[in-house]
Amino acid sequence: MTLIGLLVADTVDEPFKNRFGGYSDMIRKMFERAGVFHYDFKSYEVYRQEYPKQIDECDAYVISGSRLSSYDKVPWIERLLDYILKLHRHRKKTVGICFGHQCMATALGGRVEKSHRGWGVGVHEYNILDSKAFPSLDGSPVQLQCSHQDQVVEMPTGAERILESEFCPHAGMRVDNHFISIQPHPEFCRDFAEYLLCSREDELGSLFNSAMSSLAMETHANEISQSLSAFIDSR
Repeated sequence: MTLIGLLVADTVDEPFKNRFGGYSDMIRKMFERAGVFHYDFKSYEVYRQEYPKQIDECDAYVISGSRLSSYDKVPWIERLLDYILKLHRHRKKTVGICFGHQCMATALGGRVEKSHRGWGVGVHEYNILDSKAFPSLDGSPVQLQCSHQDQVVEMPTGAERILESEFCPHAGMRVDNHFISIQPHPEFCRDFAEYLLCSREDELGSLFNSAMSSLAMETHANEISQSLSAFIDSR
C-alpha cells in the first residue's frame, strides 16, 4: 500500500464536520469514490504545526484547502511554504487542492491575490491544457466544484499550466513529475458544497442562486481524482 500524507490546513466547522468529517476524511472519500483503494493515509494538522518527523515518512503528500490565504503572515503558513520547498528539493510527489495549489505556487515564486472578480463558487467549467496530466479524461472541458476568492495570478518559473477556466486562468499547474495542483475541489460532495454555499448566502449575494443551481450539474471529480492518483503512482 502507498502511504499518503495529508497535510491538513484547516478544520471543518462543527455543524458540517458532524455530517461530512474533516478535510482528511473528504480526501480519503474522494479517492474511494474514484475507485482508488490502494492507499493508506496519515494526517498531519499543519495548521497546528504538525509535520512528519522525516520527509520519507510518507510516499506522497496532499495539501488540503483552507479558509486562509497563502500570503497571510501567519507562522504556520510560513512554515508550510518552507516545507513545500523542502518537498520540491526532494522531488517528493505532492498534490495541492485549492489553498494547497495556491501555497505551492507561492512557495515556488508565483503570485496569489484576492481576485477582483470576487467569489468563484458552485460548479465551473474548466479547459484541460495538458491531456497528459489528466489521463482519465479525453481532453474535453470538465465540470468541477470550486469555492475561492484567491487565485494564482502569476505562475512560478518552470511550472506548466494544465487547467484553466474563464473565471480562473491559472487553475492548475504541474512541476516536472513531482508537483501537481488544482484550484477546484474534487473532494467536495454535492451535499457539502450546498451546505457551504448556504453558510455564505449573505456574503455571496446575487451569486448564491446561480451557484446553487449549478450544483445540479454532474461533475468530473472522479476522473480528476483518478488522474491525480495516476500522477502519484507514476515513476
